[in-house]
Amino acid sequence: MIKDLLPQGRLLELMKYNRDWLKYLFSRYRRPQPGGTIDFRLRNGQVIRLFSDGRFVLNEIYLERVYDIPGLDLTKCDAILDIGANAGVFALYAASRSPRATIY
Repeated sequence: MIKDLLPQGRLLELMKYNRDWLKYLFSRYRRPQPGGTIDFRLRNGQVIRLFSDGRFVLNEIYLERVYDIPGLDLTKCDAILDIGANAGVFALYAASRSPRATIY
């Protein structure tokens, strides 16, 4: 049953940001193909291609907002520096939250 796939309340939140939420859930239980990728269409219009085992990054950034800094309003930033070593998902998140900012 779908309600058993995520902790209570998270399914609705996942559905709010991820247009491909059902694919996201099913990929959780499918064996990842080495080097395989999955495309996810988000409701903000972004399409993000991730390695099969990296889909959890979407929830960390778009749902849990682990990179949001309390007291910092991304919508008012002119420039954002992404110095992470990931696949650029935070840069895409920052661009969606701060369309006027330059992302480095």
